[in-house]
Amino acid sequence: MSKHTNFSEREEGVISLLLEGKSNKQIALALKISIRTVEFHLGNIYSRLQVSSRSEAIIKLSNKQLWESTGGTGDHELRQATVESEGQLPQNQRKNPGSTRRFSLKTFRYLAATLVILLVIAFLFLVKSNRNQIADQPTTILQQTPILSTNSSSSPTSTATPTLSPREQIVAEAQQLAAQYDQAVKTEIQKGEVEISKDPHSGKEVIHFTGDSNTKIAKLYETLNEQLQTLNKHYLALYIADVQPTPFPTQSTEKKNDDYYQQLLKQYPSFFNQLLKDGPTVMIYDPDDGIYYNRVIGATYAKNEIMADAMETLRQAPQLAKVDQEANMAQIREILGNPDLSLTFQGIQGLANAHGIEAAIYADGTGTTYSVAIEAGILASIDPSPTSRIDVPAMNVKTIGDIRPMAEKFASDSSLRFDGLKNKLLYEENSKGDIYFFRWDYRNKDWSGTSWVMMPPLLQIGISADGKLVIYINTLDLY
Repeated sequence: MSKHTNFSEREEGVISLLLEGKSNKQIALALKISIRTVEFHLGNIYSRLQVSSRSEAIIKLSNKQLWESTGGTGDHELRQATVESEGQLPQNQRKNPGSTRRFSLKTFRYLAATLVILLVIAFLFLVKSNRNQIADQPTTILQQTPILSTNSSSSPTSTATPTLSPREQIVAEAQQLAAQYDQAVKTEIQKGEVEISKDPHSGKEVIHFTGDSNTKIAKLYETLNEQLQTLNKHYLALYIADVQPTPFPTQSTEKKNDDYYQQLLKQYPSFFNQLLKDGPTVMIYDPDDGIYYNRVIGATYAKNEIMADAMETLRQAPQLAKVDQEANMAQIREILGNPDLSLTFQGIQGLANAHGIEAAIYADGTGTTYSVAIEAGILASIDPSPTSRIDVPAMNVKTIGDIRPMAEKFASDSSLRFDGLKNKLLYEENSKGDIYFFRWDYRNKDWSGTSWVMMPPLLQIGISADGKLVIYINTLDLY
């Protein structure tokens, strides 16, 4: 994984998953840490980047000067539910030039030609000596899959190709994709640009590709992650339909519920390790770290996802009972001035900009999400889809001065405290691409000893250059 010099190894892991659009819950489970810890790391990341929202962080981290990724951001796409079975290696040491293996194309061709000649001679010898036996042998169609015997009494020696269930077919396809990728890696080691060294702590072989080889393998790795993730999602849907898992029972009191959740959280690592033993899994080479990791697929993936979702539902049960979805949706529509906006409830998540505050999350058809603080019942943020792009035609671009009055009016209409605190707040504005940002925050007040010390209350509005609301953060009304 490419590194940001100002972030710790754990923060790098959070950043990688953040750039994939993962929620705090998904980041927490992928890294085996609590959601509170994820919020703490996000606070540090926002502070170092000098941003105040998830969207700003994604925009800034996506800048090539800050995030020089060789393989895209797909390296954790599967690991969000498939934590590595092997311990995380320390930072890779500087590669030893003396351990670099290089193979010339000319040498490789000589070796290949010799091998082909030997194989042809061996094949002709076997054909001549075993022609009769080969003619009588049954044919196995599926590699590494036993042939199932039929129950027909008239043909006791006949065989039939096994019929795989849809779930088995998905697992077989995932294994085949992993095998094809592994073969490509091994081939590139033989003929490409590669540096091989030993990790001083584990003694394991570390393989790093360079130049065109690195570009090729990184692209294959990204594609494999996307394919495996799609297969795993299809498998999960079939597994749930077949098994119909029963959710954990909600306890009679909030404290009992929390104690039960904490107990399950402690048991989760051993549960996951047992899943790895039971399988199925595939070993996947990670070009960023230079080593192989064990990835879960099929039933292993499904069981882990179901456990994670059940635990999260259990954790959220007390807060979920307080959510008034209809009232929340009505508030969002009113603030946006769009009474027909279609919204769906997504669950509960901690606010990244307000430590310890839970919010109900809603999404519209574009993937934009809306967070409503549960206790306060206030719209706390609007985040566009991570894949959305703001590209305003030149003829429609307005100046930041033209947009400023719109931002101030929206701030006044949406925040209960803005008008009373406006003169006390620090104000700044800037632009990133075709988005203008307007921010009022309370950094000039001493927040020592409070949960706001890392990220003081603020109100921030992002409006596109053609006057459309893009980003909104309001923690000013939450402290």
